Amino acid sequence: MLRPALAKGAARAGRTAPPVLLPIVVGRDRASLAQYMTVYCVPTYRRVLDESGLKDEMDAIIAAIADRRRTDAAKIVEEHVLDQLAATTLDDLPRALQRWSAHADQVGLSVPWYGMEHAAQVALFRDVLRALERL
Repeated sequence: MLRPALAKGAARAGRTAPPVLLPIVVGRDRASLAQYMTVYCVPTYRRVLDESGLKDEMDAIIAAIADRRRTDAAKIVEEHVLDQLAATTLDDLPRALQRWSAHADQVGLSVPWYGMEHAAQVALFRDVLRALERL
């Protein structure tokens, strides 16, 4: 869906389609990834998730966040949305790289920045680098 839309827009502008850089967020477990990804379940990203068929889920997530029920929002993300996002656990990193690389010219890796202590971020990044070395 992304590449055809970029190609169409670029053609209208008389340019070539730009390369696609896709950041993948790597976490230790699905629950912490879901908690982090609630940051992106805001009205700004609404259209993207609606286009993915997640309108009802987004309604529920946004309502939960508005009511300060972030744990409820994260549970909805984990159960219904997480697999549609470029987010993966450390254990599933090889599979995620294979899946998402098909949709991008270049893949970048990051770790959660919201709700995670700096030392835990550094430790997770080191584990990501070790996982990459094993690939």
